[in-house]
Amino acid sequence: MEVLETLVDQSYVDDMALEHGESSPTYISRVTGEFAWDMGFTLIHPEDMAKGYDCDIVPPLDAQKVLGVDVSRSKAGDKNTVYSFIAGQLRFVDEWNSPDAMITARKVDTLARSLGVTEVRIDGVGLGGPIADAIRELSEDVYETIEILGGDPSPDKKRWFNFRAWMYWSFQDRLTRSEIDVDQEDDKLSEQLLGLELKKRTAGLDSILLESKEDMRKRGVSSPDHADAAMYASVDLSPWTGNYLNDYEVGDKVLLDPTDMLLANSDDHWYTDNGRSF
Repeated sequence: MEVLETLVDQSYVDDMALEHGESSPTYISRVTGEFAWDMGFTLIHPEDMAKGYDCDIVPPLDAQKVLGVDVSRSKAGDKNTVYSFIAGQLRFVDEWNSPDAMITARKVDTLARSLGVTEVRIDGVGLGGPIADAIRELSEDVYETIEILGGDPSPDKKRWFNFRAWMYWSFQDRLTRSEIDVDQEDDKLSEQLLGLELKKRTAGLDSILLESKEDMRKRGVSSPDHADAAMYASVDLSPWTGNYLNDYEVGDKVLLDPTDMLLANSDDHWYTDNGRSF
């Protein structure tokens, strides 16, 4: 009798299919009972995630706190998702369904204020743009609102097709160097990161390109809302936000000491424009 009570029913199967997609590792392992890690050509691998699980970071009390937000106006399925990133520690914060953009904006603002963050980073493409504008207005400059545009140019188009590809590659690279502390209990994040496939290029530069959300839906995989929110929270934007020369406009004259330029190492960025560093 106890065994029968633990067996899954059709409602569980339907819920898992709706939330994860029938091609996802979670659905395959928990519903069909099959081994789930035959996922094609992926960027992030189980050994990378293991590095994140083993990394134990205790943020200092004065560390900068950042929120990453992936938005959705779906009543069911894809969710608004929020992650925090504090000095290398990446954690899930909240998720919810709401078709009302202002409800989402107010909820993000409440989370940002309660956690004392300095930045809220949000997907600025499509419906994310108006929500970002609303959050920016609600913030009253208590924190900065930054829009992430995945289709923007990467720092090097020969290596990464767009900013989204660079963002995920950078995350994987930092995982391998034990710079990001990932919660081992965060199954959704793990599933989405491990399931994101590289897209084969048929023309143009042989640079890294990730499959789009549309491509994922076609193969029955849900939107990577947890993964995207985690990327927004953890991506290093210092070459853009931390470079004072970005405040200048095209045509402005800047005086720099030639000696300082000669002594600079290859990691120094004197000017950044549209994702290109000089």
